[in-house]
Amino acid sequence: MPSIEGVLSVQLRGTMGRQLTWRPIKEGGMSGGDRISSFIIDETDVGEVSQVLVRFQNQGNSLSRRVRSLLVKSVEVDFVMKFPKKHFCPTNGVVQDGREIVLTSGSYFTSACP
Repeated sequence: MPSIEGVLSVQLRGTMGRQLTWRPIKEGGMSGGDRISSFIIDETDVGEVSQVLVRFQNQGNSLSRRVRSLLVKSVEVDFVMKFPKKHFCPTNGVVQDGREIVLTSGSYFTSACP
């Protein structure tokens, strides 16, 4: 499967009306089927996460620039020792290059995402 060069970033918004700044969770080569994990430390108390925003920016050469989007199947948020893991499933998980999608439907059940 071909690899594309880019930056995948997330922003978390919570029930306390606060949000974290955009955080890159993957930079460099990405291929279809990749499972990406990231550890974010921040002192901002957003409360329980209610929205996850995902942004993709293609930074590859002219050949990989043809890839204009990335498909996100699910995002799992784990606030260690504060809230249980929450799974966010996009309605349409296609993130266009330079754009963002908002995931709002969170569930505590892994099977919630197809």
